[in-house]
Amino acid sequence: MGQSIKSTRLSHRLVRDKGVLEFVEAARLLRSRGVAVVMRLIGSPDPGNPTSATQSELRGWSAERIVELPGYRTDIAAQYAAANIVCLPSYYGEVLPKTLVEAAACGRAVVTTNHPGCRDAID
Repeated sequence: MGQSIKSTRLSHRLVRDKGVLEFVEAARLLRSRGVAVVMRLIGSPDPGNPTSATQSELRGWSAERIVELPGYRTDIAAQYAAANIVCLPSYYGEVLPKTLVEAAACGRAVVTTNHPGCRDAID
């Protein structure tokens, strides 16, 4: 198999409304179809938020080896540089997601939702 596609989902908080579960399910679907893709879920849980991904879920995803979990990162420019695609499957109610603007400015392909804010970042 050739070189794999590298997809990254960047967010400081791993909450359900920002599409964490959808990103993981997309990784499962792509793997089941034999697509060579590395899916990196960057960020950390927000323990005070009831919609946060749990440590148990993160351990399960890690054990399943369906996504890479590098945690919270401060080297965001390097993360964009390492990705071919940046994915933000958010239905959070973003105004204009900085993640999408930064990814586009870095020349990365962007996958997002048709949700206000997210769709406004895409032409």
